[in-house]
Amino acid sequence: MFWLWLLLLMIVIQSQKCTGMSPSPLSAPNIEDLSNSAMNTMKFVDYESNAIELIPLVKRSASPQRTYLCTTFIKWSQDFVHRLVFNIHESDGFCYWLIIVYDVDIEYLHGQKPNASQMKHQLLRLYAAFNITFDGRDKISTLRITDIILALNKTDLYPTSFLTHCDQYVDNHLLSGNSHFTSLQSFTKIRNPCDWIRHTSLDGIPFNDRLKSKGSLFALILTYLPHYRYVWVLDGDMSFEGLNLTTLKSVHQCAFETPPYVSQPLINIPTQFYRYLIKRHWEQKGDTLASTVGFIEIQAPLLHAQFLEWYILGFIIPLLPAMHILGADWGLDELFCAAAHEFMLAAPRFHKVNGNTPACAVITANISLHHDDRGDIRKTVGSELKREINFALMKIVHRYFSSFAFNGLQYHMNPLNRGTNYFLVNKLRDNCFH
Repeated sequence: MFWLWLLLLMIVIQSQKCTGMSPSPLSAPNIEDLSNSAMNTMKFVDYESNAIELIPLVKRSASPQRTYLCTTFIKWSQDFVHRLVFNIHESDGFCYWLIIVYDVDIEYLHGQKPNASQMKHQLLRLYAAFNITFDGRDKISTLRITDIILALNKTDLYPTSFLTHCDQYVDNHLLSGNSHFTSLQSFTKIRNPCDWIRHTSLDGIPFNDRLKSKGSLFALILTYLPHYRYVWVLDGDMSFEGLNLTTLKSVHQCAFETPPYVSQPLINIPTQFYRYLIKRHWEQKGDTLASTVGFIEIQAPLLHAQFLEWYILGFIIPLLPAMHILGADWGLDELFCAAAHEFMLAAPRFHKVNGNTPACAVITANISLHHDDRGDIRKTVGSELKREINFALMKIVHRYFSSFAFNGLQYHMNPLNRGTNYFLVNKLRDNCFH
């Protein structure tokens, strides 16, 4: 009987692997093998020069019709979906929504196969009920969902899904002239961005099938960017509870001469490594609305769409194979502010150039995001394994984007400390319309 049960267990584990399901938590990935495979995907290319060469191609373009796109990465489960519906309700027209689903709770779908159309109808039903019952208000607002993207199976993501979205971006935006870039002809003199994916095969290379890289999923946003001015990329465990989006928009648009390239509101619980990203550390500076900073977390960056388009092409796509293999994303946010500073200095601007335009800023203004940290990744692979996987990616980022990462690390000084070279804003600029 023991051998029969053992045989059945082996069949179940093998079937999970064949259907793309996560393996048993006992089967931890070999970090050394994954790290070596990820490092070997990086070509003998000057990645920094390649990224910088893209900057002059950014064109002056008419301002997109839509201002904000809220993008969120979620697991389709009761907790995440209810939080998403709450956030959509609270946004009340502040942004359109792009929802990227990286995992599903099959029981929550009642055993049905994941389907984007089905998920949208589920959101509509929940949102309708939510609008009627929330705080006794019968509040009518539009459910502005741009798209729902399923990013469930890692074997489908690379190269198929990533390449499909990248080629769609080239066809629909570069060829049509709708992109923030000048033209495909001038662009491909440098390198077609999709070639990083097309010419880097991962066939037969083992990868961490227990985790997806949130950073790699940025590549799925690319084709939507030309339609928006700013993109807010949110982890699925970020809640708008207690967040005043009217104040957020006013400070984002009017604290500086032009909005920062990368910014974020404060977080209301101490889950952040850098103290100046946590709300309680600003309580003694209650009149401060915003401050320039040198680091923005990857959990909730609010990015200029034109900058993000370049950042994805120059940084995310070349790192896709490594991120896919490891299932990691640490180190990407170390590049944000140094890259934004480089972009700010070199890019032709379609809005006014001013010395008071920061590369990165934190929005204080007595508002904050609620981080409902459930520790899903730690539960899946454990804290130590999570660190090892992410440190392996950081090593790659620091090696191939060293000047950006090094400058990013130099900017990690705390703006709350005396003597730091940061600019704190206590008043919105006059005659600011947004």
